[in-house]
Amino acid sequence: MIVLSRPYPNISALLFNKASLNLFDLEFYPLGRCALLSGLIKMGVKKGDTIIIPAYICYSTIQPLERYGYKIKYIDIGRDLYFSIDDIKKAASQSKVKAILMVHYFGFTQKLDSIVNECHKLGIKVVEDASHSFLSQLSLDRLDIKGDLEIFSMRKNFPVKDGGALRLNCIGTSPNIQKCSSLTGDLKYLLIRYVEKVFVVLGINIYNISITRLKNNVRNKIKYDAYCGVCQPSFQLGRYLNNKQYLEKTKTCIIANFNQLSKEIDALGFKLFVKSVDHDAPQAIVIYDKTYGLVDYLRSNGVGAWHWPNKEMPKVIFEHIDQYPNSIHFNKSLVALPVHQSVEKKHIDYMVRVLKKYISNND
Repeated sequence: MIVLSRPYPNISALLFNKASLNLFDLEFYPLGRCALLSGLIKMGVKKGDTIIIPAYICYSTIQPLERYGYKIKYIDIGRDLYFSIDDIKKAASQSKVKAILMVHYFGFTQKLDSIVNECHKLGIKVVEDASHSFLSQLSLDRLDIKGDLEIFSMRKNFPVKDGGALRLNCIGTSPNIQKCSSLTGDLKYLLIRYVEKVFVVLGINIYNISITRLKNNVRNKIKYDAYCGVCQPSFQLGRYLNNKQYLEKTKTCIIANFNQLSKEIDALGFKLFVKSVDHDAPQAIVIYDKTYGLVDYLRSNGVGAWHWPNKEMPKVIFEHIDQYPNSIHFNKSLVALPVHQSVEKKHIDYMVRVLKKYISNND
């Protein structure tokens, strides 16, 4: 059996809208990293200013900031995936810090009130990175944005190729909106996903080493920076976002999948990052792996598990592991398992069987 790391396109949701949804004042971009850069510029952060970034981060998020001219100050995160206020104060005393990126890791909403208050006292703008957690944030009101800016990457939650978005606590939408998606692009994405589905039906493990290497080589050749401005969402993303029934059903399904799989995994003796959720609809269920071999084992058995950010962590973090021990630890030991809206009970049962076999093989 193959358990995909991302959900399948939902044709019913694409064709039939049940009810539209108020999407706050979202401003859309091709990717979340584009929304981040644009948001910082809108908040008045200038070239040469310093931005505090957690060391536990994907470099593709940070690269556009460096290209624009921002100085990056990496700080290690704590074992609770939070920044230390003392570390923030220390960094602010050493550099001209104007903004800080706070990540809601894996879609679990973090309580940021104390850090936001302290940053505002220091004159530091706060960006909430909700790239993994659009569905978790969807039920929150605008006033619940604790920071100054919130960014999303909806392709982490929906079967789409775009989905970068931002919303500001102060209104600042752009009048010039381009169309950066096309019907041809939408159809190409759907075709690729359904070819993938054919492979899955045939029982071909798309997560084996050879196919994974081939996919990575293709991804490395794709250029994402051709256009990084405000744009309209793709047809597919627009249909999903304007289908209230689909969004509510998706969130309910993810929460149910998470709690069911979490209960089973907890019973096996694995340590979980979060054991249960009520309102959050996370991107994945996250467990600790003491052996550092679990992801490879799961993928060899057809389960689309992953480390994050894995090899995409900034190079400077790997070069100074003594300065960022927690980020290095999480990168190696946290394993993400899919609980998205296309995961069914049979997939959960299969993942549990694979994990049981892994335990027996390592006793």
